[in-house]
Amino acid sequence: MKEPIWTLARCTVLLSSACILLSEHAAAFETLQLEVREAAGIRRFGYPIALALPEETSASADTHFRLRDGGKLVPAQFRQGHTNGGASIWWLDFNISLLPHEVRFLTLDFGPDIAAAAEPQGLELKRLPDGFEIRNGTELTWILGDSLRPLLKSVDAGGLQHVRPQGLGLSVEAPNGVHHDLGEETVASRVVRSGPLAIAIRYELAPKAGPLAGATSTIDLTFPVSKSWVQVDWQIDDPHGKVRSARAKVAQNLNAPTDKEPTLIDFGASSLVYLSLAPGTLGKLRASQGNSNAAPPRSWEVLRGPANAPEPFVVEPSGAEGGSAEGWAHVMDRSRCLALAIGAFGEEGEDSIEVAAAGDVNIARKFKTDGASPPTKRSLQFWLHFVGFPPHVTAATSPQSMLSPLVVRINKP
Repeated sequence: MKEPIWTLARCTVLLSSACILLSEHAAAFETLQLEVREAAGIRRFGYPIALALPEETSASADTHFRLRDGGKLVPAQFRQGHTNGGASIWWLDFNISLLPHEVRFLTLDFGPDIAAAAEPQGLELKRLPDGFEIRNGTELTWILGDSLRPLLKSVDAGGLQHVRPQGLGLSVEAPNGVHHDLGEETVASRVVRSGPLAIAIRYELAPKAGPLAGATSTIDLTFPVSKSWVQVDWQIDDPHGKVRSARAKVAQNLNAPTDKEPTLIDFGASSLVYLSLAPGTLGKLRASQGNSNAAPPRSWEVLRGPANAPEPFVVEPSGAEGGSAEGWAHVMDRSRCLALAIGAFGEEGEDSIEVAAAGDVNIARKFKTDGASPPTKRSLQFWLHFVGFPPHVTAATSPQSMLSPLVVRINKP
């Protein structure tokens, strides 16, 4: 499936130019300037931006908003939410296209006298008895669970099912080395924001007994209309240092590999590493700063071979030619592709992406445990981008784009 490209033709704004342009007779309002910068040197097409607006925009309950690019309205989504402390905030979601290293300045108007802008069409959210359904037109449907077992139950994209019934599951490792699947405890789920341009669902759980008692998890899943990916932000509050690692497992629905049509893998190390997986084998990208607070230079390696004894396939070049691993992968049969990426790959301990030929994809982060005062806040951020094969044709966004979001700065005039 070619990922959905959000366009003005699809999301028509029902306002005349006379309503868009400002005049001396316009009602009173306040403004902020948004500086949007492309800093990674990558062309962006309809790239999603999510921004929590400053507190000053939430002073009034009847505040209205509009986003302008010069004299043109930018289709945008504004939704009211709350901080963890209960304070009111507004979320802004919009999409933008930029050339490499381009900087664009947009204007945010807000105030009670601004006429509310019509919203485009796009995502639709439906509450199910045991989860959520998110639709992006007729080509992409996500099904989420309530219990985290599994968290992501179904991805139907382009008429193809991209995950098996096991879906996406999360687990953490206790000090005794035992892995515990999230969802065994009571889980609270809620909609953080919902609209045509973006939907965000939050899951929260706080074990009160057992080896992980007191280690709370907050998992935010964000779905932008312009891309066929889900962004997963997993925050772990671990005041007693009980969590040794965090893991995510995706049961990707691949055709069974054969000797003639093996599973294909691309790994984003310091350069591209590609390999094929015959039945019964796996490939693994691993990177680490080591398990010391001294934080030696990162190193990486790619392994391939039998599941019980994979061997080095490509290792980090020595000397000046070496470099850190980017931390992404393409996992493909001849119909489907999962493009996944992990933020801060190898920077907080040992990270790995392990792919079995049959389609099981494991993301793991082993946290550093050295030092008198190990961090109590742990995190794991990753993206799962489901497209057709080959991704060069079907995906308008590269893994590097996921790993390098656009930079947004709010300026006061």
